[in-house]
Amino acid sequence: MKISTRIYLSFIVVLIVVLLVTGVGVYQYTLSTFKKEVSVELLSGSRAMAEHVRTYVNDQKNTGEILAAASVYLDFLKDSDNEIIRKKIDSRLERTVAVDKENILAVMILDNKGTVLASSEKEEEGKDKSNEGIFVAEQKGSFIKNIHISEKINIPVYTISVPIVSEGKLLGYSVIKYNTKGLVKILENYGKESKTKEAFLLDKERYFLTASRFLGGEVVLKKIVNTNNAKQCFEKDNISQGISRFIENKDYRQVDVLGANSYIPETEWCLITKIDKSEFLLGPNKIANYFIYALFASIIFVFPIGFVFSKRIVKPLTDLNKAMKSVQSGNLEFKMGKNRKDEIGDLSREFDKMTKAIKQSRSDVDKKVSEQTKDIVGKAQDIEDQRKALMNILEDVEETNEDLAKFKMAVENASDHIVITDADGMIVYANKSVELITGFESSFVLGKKSGNKELWGGLMEIDFYKNLWKTIKEDKKVFSGEINNKRKNGEKYVALASISPVFDADGKVIYFVGIERDVTKAKEVDKMKTEFISLASHQLRTPLTAIKWYTEMLVNGDGGKLNKEQGEFATNIQSSNERMIELVNSLLNISRIESGRIIIDPQATDVKQLVADTIKDLEMKIKEKKINIVPSIHENLPLIKMDPKLIRNVLMNLLSNSIKYSCDGCEVIIMVSKDDKDVTFQISDSGLGIPLKEQDKVFEKFYRGQNVIKKVTDGNGLGLYLVKSIVESSGGKIWFKSVENKGTTFYFSLPLAGVKAKAGEVVIDG
Repeated sequence: MKISTRIYLSFIVVLIVVLLVTGVGVYQYTLSTFKKEVSVELLSGSRAMAEHVRTYVNDQKNTGEILAAASVYLDFLKDSDNEIIRKKIDSRLERTVAVDKENILAVMILDNKGTVLASSEKEEEGKDKSNEGIFVAEQKGSFIKNIHISEKINIPVYTISVPIVSEGKLLGYSVIKYNTKGLVKILENYGKESKTKEAFLLDKERYFLTASRFLGGEVVLKKIVNTNNAKQCFEKDNISQGISRFIENKDYRQVDVLGANSYIPETEWCLITKIDKSEFLLGPNKIANYFIYALFASIIFVFPIGFVFSKRIVKPLTDLNKAMKSVQSGNLEFKMGKNRKDEIGDLSREFDKMTKAIKQSRSDVDKKVSEQTKDIVGKAQDIEDQRKALMNILEDVEETNEDLAKFKMAVENASDHIVITDADGMIVYANKSVELITGFESSFVLGKKSGNKELWGGLMEIDFYKNLWKTIKEDKKVFSGEINNKRKNGEKYVALASISPVFDADGKVIYFVGIERDVTKAKEVDKMKTEFISLASHQLRTPLTAIKWYTEMLVNGDGGKLNKEQGEFATNIQSSNERMIELVNSLLNISRIESGRIIIDPQATDVKQLVADTIKDLEMKIKEKKINIVPSIHENLPLIKMDPKLIRNVLMNLLSNSIKYSCDGCEVIIMVSKDDKDVTFQISDSGLGIPLKEQDKVFEKFYRGQNVIKKVTDGNGLGLYLVKSIVESSGGKIWFKSVENKGTTFYFSLPLAGVKAKAGEVVIDG
């Protein structure tokens, strides 16, 4: 077999082995990484929703306990025949249903034997409920009857029963019947971006309590889930420790899935989250397919290349053979004696023939070499002399340019990643931090395109890089922004980048200076802060709700008639509590926006009607200050795709600020106009205005102008920050003009083509 054939076959075999080993390794690593990310996502989603369900049910239980403690309930159970008390209790029951009519179906009062004495559903009064789950003899505390199908309205419901006790004696029970809409709403947005991801609740018998994504609502309270995920959730250790777990198993369809479970002790429910393994495997399988395609493409591509390559390797040997024949002369004294039947054999035979000629010419060659050596030594001395002269010049330059040397030392030892490129982006300089941050050695990056896939870049969308190059090369401006990068070991990180063009005397770009700072840890800390604020705000809601109910009872005289001073105190508490609830809602909204989990659901919206509805919602504040609202809406404004709930929140904040900071009887103007690209909203007042030196802080968290703090104490400084976040996340812009003591005009624009939809998990509270 010829050497060229051997080289060719070896080349092909090595290539196939390398590609196969690399492909298997990358696939296993990708599979492990994807699985870790999915498990974290499923567990965090399960924990978050379980906490939301727990808080939601506890709020409802607290409502029942507050009602059970009301004096009017006690009075009614002691004297149910009293007509005055009967009217008060009927009013209270109707008011309770009206406060939360979307979720509360009915409210009733039972005596201690289970008979319905009063109910928001009048047909229920007088019925015996002693054999139903809402009546529990010797009940010591609040009881949640599990979700069941209501015989009356044929929908899933659950009830919360609270004993009414006076002086240690059980008088009866306060019962609230809820539908499951609120629970469904918590779960319904989970997994919208996925084809197979879903979340649902199970009771302790493992029956579906909420609908299945694949089987619909027909399974509620009819189908038992016997998967390992469901069984594990109700295991003794899981219940006692109250932890969330991740598991691989088959689901109720007998499909392989990855799942997580969280046990909710207050209701004895289990929250299940899961995703089909086939969807999870799409990523690793896609990478595996790429490697298979690459393997076949490489083999097909390498066949001709390998052939040419092997021929080229052997060709010098053949050429040498021919050359030796041409310089042959004389007899040989040394014989190689090789009889191989390949190119090496030919070479050995020809070598024997050339030996004699080489020996005859050796003396001549030695003489020439001696002469050339003397010449080379002389030239080397000249080069050494030139080197010494150059070193002397450099030393003189360094002595006369101390500032330049210091600057170079500062750049070289800076903690930030600094590179300098030519006008085409090819790296000509990289400081030490480039290697420390990215892992790529300076010697490797020099001469390569900055930020490409071969180095630390290539992770952003192509439009991002187009905009970057347009900014620095065409517009000749500084680019600043966050960039997703990767280190040499594949680890991803976030960098805060600033790229500046450097010009020659004619204004032509000759270099770019890029400075990047690794802000990954700072981003993680900021994310942890946002999550903490969200969790803390959720926990604050429950006591604030309780305070709201109790103060309402005090103000309404449910605990006995208050004198004038007591009434003022109770009203002040109620007002302060409302401000606290508003602050908590604002903090929650901000944490939701900053976490990127907000749902943007654009709908064809009548802007004129949206403005009118917002004005109507603020009618009480408008009348209180006698403000004259002047709306001016473009006549031919079409329906515009926007999220009406989010934009209403923006209008509410801006309009309520104008009302708050305007004098009594002043005028507030609302204008809506359009051009070819945008629809623009304008809210103008002639109020206190914003001091010029503080105008750059207007959209910061907790900012309130020094000129308004003393005059208007009410406010938390979060409204405008929230407004800016909503407008920008909707693809719009916001700005303002203001003169102190003369008024302020806020403008915000949205694209006329419509706002883009965005999948998420939560919505803004109004």
